[in-house]
Amino acid sequence: MINHDGYAQRGPRNIARAAWRISGWLGARATARFVRDLRTEWARAGRVVHWGPVSATCVASLPGWPGGKVDGALGLVDGGLVFAGRQASDCDGYIPFNAVRCVALRRTRRWLASGRQVAVHAERSGRWQVSVFALESVVPLAEALAIRANSPVYDAGAGREDFGPARALRMHEDVYGEWHAEREDQLYLAPDRLLFGWRDAIALAQIEQVSVLERAPGSRDHGEVLRLAVALDEESYDVIGFGVAEAAAWADAIVRRAGGALEIGRKRKPPESEFDV
Repeated sequence: MINHDGYAQRGPRNIARAAWRISGWLGARATARFVRDLRTEWARAGRVVHWGPVSATCVASLPGWPGGKVDGALGLVDGGLVFAGRQASDCDGYIPFNAVRCVALRRTRRWLASGRQVAVHAERSGRWQVSVFALESVVPLAEALAIRANSPVYDAGAGREDFGPARALRMHEDVYGEWHAEREDQLYLAPDRLLFGWRDAIALAQIEQVSVLERAPGSRDHGEVLRLAVALDEESYDVIGFGVAEAAAWADAIVRRAGGALEIGRKRKPPESEFDV
């Protein structure tokens, strides 16, 4: 719309867009300055800088992530991965190289373009941690981190290398085939293991069978149950259940992560011949 003076009138939507662009530009400049200052600080302190720092945004830090995004700087320093937030410290932290268990690349959709993220899975004091960062130079960072952590880079393509987390009720099956509730906590599927409470892990290689029960015998109002037969040794196994929303989706995710060795409702596929490994 043109006013009487010949100037375009900006409606509320256009004003909001202009304000968003200005705030984004100012934020990018402030983050760049923060990165330069941090690089100078590290150099003066005599820290060993292997890579970076560069501008990055922390988009997740599990467990306990409140949500949102934190702009800051990311680098490989003094034997580990370091993130420092510019205005918030929710994602600040240090992950030693020897604690890294997986470095994964993800693709995300941003308006009309696609973005790249790196997810860093680590284990510290028996507790699983996941940090996800968005940055322009994501592949060089992932490769540099993988080399120093002695961990291969996993490219999840347009998907993700994990699943969850979700609230779940852990259950056990007695000798009569009835199910009993144990405790409730977070269920999370990492690249090579299923975690309950971020500590209790079941290696995917141990899972012999995965199935979904519409309602577990003997249970009360638990709905669908994700049932797992887990090998303890060559001759024995344990049966574990999780009352979780969308149990079928969890079963599908476990089968995908197991690399085709599992089928829902069936045991692991036997090798095609005695010479297969």
